[in-house]
Amino acid sequence: MQFSEYYNHEFRADLAKAYAALPPMHEHSKGVAMIQPRMIGHDNPIVHAWPEERRLLFAASLFLTTLADQVCFTHFRDQYAAFSELTRYPKWCGDCPGACRYHIHPGAIFQIIATGNSRGKGIAKEHFALLPNDILSTMKQEVCDFVTKYLPGTDPVEFWNHCDAEIPLDFRLQYMTSR
Repeated sequence: MQFSEYYNHEFRADLAKAYAALPPMHEHSKGVAMIQPRMIGHDNPIVHAWPEERRLLFAASLFLTTLADQVCFTHFRDQYAAFSELTRYPKWCGDCPGACRYHIHPGAIFQIIATGNSRGKGIAKEHFALLPNDILSTMKQEVCDFVTKYLPGTDPVEFWNHCDAEIPLDFRLQYMTSR
């Protein structure tokens, strides 16, 4: 399956399944779509039961959505209200108790999906061979198309460049060498 197919047709349903598999979070998260490491690690029986290829597609999709959300908030704050209203992307935060009020770097998603917890050493190269070749090109296309269509006055290339700068080097190197 190509990344573009998964991202555009199956990701939202898988995200809903991941949410539904765990009990509700603390009271302070009500009204805010939050996703935490525990929701995608071994604590989640749904995500853990998916074949490895699907977990990696889910990780790449979740990475893209949370990264775009964080980039818009950080670098294009004047556009963030419109962006947030249109996308309703989840906020990627640390686990409760204690870290749930803090956003964490989306790159941690790959580590958690691969190891099942946030204390792992990262993903082994062989896992990246399961990912389709269109991940980075689809990420760029999705971001640029969205910005062009829905955020007038924002340069889509500049937006993508901020996203691209946040793609973890270990992911980029391992993904590219597995091709």
